[in-house]
Order: sequence, then C-alpha cells, then structure tokens
Amino acid sequence: MTTHGRRPIDRRPAAPGARSAHALAAARVIVAMLNEVVAGARPARVICPLFAVHLRERIRRTRPQPGPVPGVHRLMISAAVDGAYEVVAVNHHGDRFAAVSLRLVDAGHGWMVTDLARPDAPSEPTAAPLSDPPGGPASAADRDD
Repeated sequence: MTTHGRRPIDRRPAAPGARSAHALAAARVIVAMLNEVVAGARPARVICPLFAVHLRERIRRTRPQPGPVPGVHRLMISAAVDGAYEVVAVNHHGDRFAAVSLRLVDAGHGWMVTDLARPDAPSEPTAAPLSDPPGGPASAADRDD
C-alpha cells in the first residue's frame, strides 16, 4: 500500500466482482458527464482526459443541445477482456430514449473510454466491423419471428 497525500491507495488488484463494480460506478459518472456536455451544462474540456486521444477531438466538437440534461435510465456493463468493459447506457430525455455505448478500459491510473458510439453524433468507426456468422447472414425466411 502506498500513500497519495494523506490517503492510502491500495495498489493490489481488485477482486473480479469489485473490479466490475468500480467499472460500473465509473461508467455511471462518465455517462452522466457526457450527457451534461451534450446539454451544454459542462464544458467538453473537463471530460476530455477521460477519453482516448483519438476520441478527444470528437468530444470537443460536440455541439451542445441546450435544454435539460438527459438522465440515465439504465446502465448495462459486460466484461469484454481483462481490464475492459463494454457499456451501454439508455438515456431518457422527456419521453424519448437514446442509447450510448462505450468501451471502458482500466488504464492503470484510472478508467478511460477507448470507443464511443452515440446516435446523435456522426459515426467514426474505431474498431473492425463484426463479420457475418458462419453460413452468412440470416435471411428473413430463416428467422422465427
């Protein structure tokens, strides 16, 4: 254990359940702050350090949509690989809903967003597209709707 100022910092790796709880808490704060940026209630420069370098310009270019800050209706998180989590947040703004997805990575010094998808932002793919399942894409005739 080391100290930072007056508070001790535990450098031991967190247990898997504790680690995902930390990721969930970080995701909740990051999504709320991103909602504030989108609503014009928080300057983008404040949250840029939480995003990977290739995403920072996108965050800076976010055009505020004045009005009430969207709330987080639901937050879902899933461990992707060691130290990385896929997060989907369903935001509500009045009677409308929109999803935001992001990849949250334990950067050693804190959590960092390395991928971001928002429906109100132009798409800038940062990851390789998923391939079709074996046998090709399912057609309408193949589905049990």
